[in-house]
Amino acid sequence: MPYAPYYPAGWRDLPNTSTPIVAAALDHMDAGIAAAQTAAETALATGGKGGGGYVVVPGLALNGLLATPTDDGLAIQAALEKVEDGETPGHLFVTGPAGSSGYLNSTITIAKSGCILEFDPAVQWYGGPDLRIRPWGVIPETPVANPDKPALTEDAPMGATVLKVTTIPADWTVGIYVGLRGKRTASGSVPNAEIFHSYVTGLNRGVTPMQITLADPLPKTFLAVNDTTWSNKLSQVTMVKQMRLTGTPDAGETIISVEDSSIFPVNTTIQIQDNVHTIDGDGTIRTGNFAHKEVNVVAEVVDGTRIKLAAPLQHSYVVAEDGRVTVLSALHDAQVRGLRLKWRAQQADGQHAIEVRYAVNTHIVDTRIEGGGNGGVSWSGHGIRFTDSLHCSAQRGFISNPSLLVAGRGYGISFYGSTGCWVQDFAVSGCRHSYLWFNGSSACGVVNSQSEDCRISDYDWHGAEENGNWTHSCVARGGTRSTDDSDGRTAWKFGNPSQCNGARGNTATDSLVLNYHGTAIEVLPQCRDNSWQGVVRGARVGLKLTQTPDNDEYEINGFTLRDSEFYDVRAPFHIDGGATKTISGLLVENVTFTRCGPLQIANIPGARLFRLTVEEPTGTGWQVMAWGSDAIRINNSDLSWTPKGIALTSCPQARVVHNVLHDLTGPELHDGGGNTGLLFRSNEIFPDAGSFTRTGTASTGTTLQAGLTDAGTESIGAATTGTAWVDPEDALGDPGDVPPGGGGAPVDPENPEEPGGGTPPGAGVMPLVGRSGKAWNSGTARWEGHGTGTPAKADAFGSWRGKPVDGFMNFHPRQTWSDLFVIPSDWPAWVSAGRYIVNSLPPQPETEGGGSNAATAAGSNNARWVNYGSALAAAGLNSPLYVLRLGWECNGYWFKWSYGDEGGMQTPKNSVASFQQAVINVSQSIKSTAPNVLIDVTLNRGSNRSGITLQQVMEPLVPHIDIVGLDHYDWYPGQTNSGSWNSARNQQPGFNDLRPWLQDKGLQLGVPEWGLVNAAGGSAGGAGGDNAYYITQMHNEFAALAGLGLLAYEGYYEDIGAPETLDHRMMTGQYPSAQSAYRNGSRWG
Repeated sequence: MPYAPYYPAGWRDLPNTSTPIVAAALDHMDAGIAAAQTAAETALATGGKGGGGYVVVPGLALNGLLATPTDDGLAIQAALEKVEDGETPGHLFVTGPAGSSGYLNSTITIAKSGCILEFDPAVQWYGGPDLRIRPWGVIPETPVANPDKPALTEDAPMGATVLKVTTIPADWTVGIYVGLRGKRTASGSVPNAEIFHSYVTGLNRGVTPMQITLADPLPKTFLAVNDTTWSNKLSQVTMVKQMRLTGTPDAGETIISVEDSSIFPVNTTIQIQDNVHTIDGDGTIRTGNFAHKEVNVVAEVVDGTRIKLAAPLQHSYVVAEDGRVTVLSALHDAQVRGLRLKWRAQQADGQHAIEVRYAVNTHIVDTRIEGGGNGGVSWSGHGIRFTDSLHCSAQRGFISNPSLLVAGRGYGISFYGSTGCWVQDFAVSGCRHSYLWFNGSSACGVVNSQSEDCRISDYDWHGAEENGNWTHSCVARGGTRSTDDSDGRTAWKFGNPSQCNGARGNTATDSLVLNYHGTAIEVLPQCRDNSWQGVVRGARVGLKLTQTPDNDEYEINGFTLRDSEFYDVRAPFHIDGGATKTISGLLVENVTFTRCGPLQIANIPGARLFRLTVEEPTGTGWQVMAWGSDAIRINNSDLSWTPKGIALTSCPQARVVHNVLHDLTGPELHDGGGNTGLLFRSNEIFPDAGSFTRTGTASTGTTLQAGLTDAGTESIGAATTGTAWVDPEDALGDPGDVPPGGGGAPVDPENPEEPGGGTPPGAGVMPLVGRSGKAWNSGTARWEGHGTGTPAKADAFGSWRGKPVDGFMNFHPRQTWSDLFVIPSDWPAWVSAGRYIVNSLPPQPETEGGGSNAATAAGSNNARWVNYGSALAAAGLNSPLYVLRLGWECNGYWFKWSYGDEGGMQTPKNSVASFQQAVINVSQSIKSTAPNVLIDVTLNRGSNRSGITLQQVMEPLVPHIDIVGLDHYDWYPGQTNSGSWNSARNQQPGFNDLRPWLQDKGLQLGVPEWGLVNAAGGSAGGAGGDNAYYITQMHNEFAALAGLGLLAYEGYYEDIGAPETLDHRMMTGQYPSAQSAYRNGSRWG
């Protein structure tokens, strides 16, 4: 049957999990699976065992249970070599009598593309210490023969650049790329840590011994003669067929530049790599672990220096870090089938039962690999490992009970530097890690598979920039066996404290955690834009996001837990950003907690808890508790029938709106102090309709109203005293009452830690300035013919209208980076005086760099925005009164950063995905150094992109933005009566459809541009002109939005406009009726 993706319908385009990298990864994976499935079905249709046309391997002893068995691996390898020589067909069948057994104790290498090695499942095989099954391609290197390879004549110390060698081949020249290979393992392979590559800057054949000078110093000492049991003990130098990368090869691109494309014909399999390595928690570079690696295919040679790839790049490559493209002689279309493998002796240290390396479309099918468990014997390293391969898979199988479970040993299935590989219908039991991704693996997935009784992690993205990988319909079952370091085991783990590059853009959908003696989901530093969806039934901890002592300077950005159910989880959250508060972009949405402990969050600025439901809580205290979490948003959640509601301490600008708090046995809200600007509003309270109970002393600047109509008052309950918030009698750490004005950071019930540090002023919600006397922030955009906005111009407008302005909106010139990042000298004083600035900037300049979103989406401009944030902080603008209006009117088609197509009538300038990722990257970068700055993404009323909804565009941005803007002019047709007004506000996007969505997401609305339009200048001469009705209706709309706590700011656009015939200016007197309506004392006068 034709291949159909395994992920749910519509999930591929779900914006929250669909960054450009993830979308490209899915395309990559689907193409590989479809091709593999077609090939497998063709083979199975030809008849016979495994497809017919096979040759039975001769000469097997099949005496695997004898005291001294015969190694049948030698006979199998001999048969494979005949296949390589073309003497026999490429399908070998390894068979024997039913119930018989054989012994394998040598290297079995499949090197011929198209070869199938099929084992009869009726035969049980036993492995010895030297067994290793290797479907391997190679990196073509010269010389090939050992006597011709330059070998070190003396040890080369760390830091050296000159190698003294036995010979230098005649065809070697300065500029070639060479590899130095050191100590081999007992099987003859060379681990990454014993391989070093560099360009050659000098060759000296006129001295004895000869000398090769390298461009880069050695990262370690290479011995001339190595201590190994392998026959070749020499450290040797070979030339690799590769070419340097040039330009800026960024993730998502399909055309890359190299020094010379002539060595890359079409359909060549290549590896793209640089020397960016993983970093330990203490900052140590781990030179054996590469972060940027992938395998691809040349689809087209564009010209002498450019090639087009078959699939987009999964990583951005650093040219200065020896970015390069290497030719692979890949193994294609091979298979290993039907292997049933147990062990008679412990495999040699570090070896893998099956390793697929430098392979394409190669598959391991119907395989069982069983060890003897603790105290027994088994494979040493990994059961099945995919290394530097493309579109390969393991399908239908079982791996269990390795004997070694220390670091690097006893893994189930792993992906190392591989691209678009997958595992399907597998079960792994008793391993250290069941399924693991590492060394930059991308677009690799696990589907319909299970893990049971792991020691450390079931599904582990190991922190070396694993991008766009996935699991779907997978299960993690708990177990009781453990090792010394497995107390903190995790079912789904994103990142590793010893690999601080982080995992990015990985997704888990339709996940199931059962009876888990540990943490269901853990996210570690440097990880970003990962997500999880599924069901947890029984776990000690649900979601864990914490900093660790060694890497508290690293960030965690943009994790999403969505559409999930937690049952019987002791501590649903162990979430603490620590003193540095470097966890941001957390979104927990549409999650139900049944028979669970309380939800606790500390030191997570901008956390969003949306549409949560709590049922049958196990605790007796507050159900939601937050400390030190600036601008936390708790929206549209149902905490009915719980003991107590929400407790907040040191959470300035927190928003608690549109929640259901029916029939609580205690108070609905505790204000522990430090919650400046707290908004508790529009929450449904019953049976105490119209009022609610609060404990603690109200923080300054709070808005406390109950009821959906905000008509109620508050009832001040007695402050709780004398009880610590953690019940010492309860081992689960259920919180009791929160002391007045106090409370600490959440305590992990398994591992109590010190609470985090202090809290900077609020972020995430724009404070009310109050100078205008309005219930919202009211300002202007006044440029006098497209000049730069200044405080003086803004104040002049305030004087003219009769009420001072609270702030103003600005445009800078935007041709170059230096244009964008100007900070006028009078801005810091304006903000320090408590007034706002909305500064409109594109994600990148319009001229310098070309203006499209691609480079920003790929992360190439992150450092610029990080530096801009630092400059804002240094100038005193790290404030929620400074709003970055990023890529305004993005849903139009007229700006270089826009993604709109005007309903299909225009050609879009950018993809939706590139705009989304550009916004995410800018937001994360700037907030890393100026966390209190607000991010505004402004839409143009009525503009759109055909085939995609507002929600699909904006959903992935929710964790990363604070305000959604809407530009709403009195454009054609003029909004002169109720019919035309309602028609305008009902456009998409417009006031009507944005209002409920903003309420649901806990975001504010900004209206940075609104204004009259000259009737003669509007489309077909049909704009509103001197339209007092429009002015009145805009004021009424603002009042209604402010009443719901939704309006951040609005500013009349007192400028000529673009084109200038629009002329929005009222101060000129050209709109007398509208001017009178605007300056009316009940409005802005």
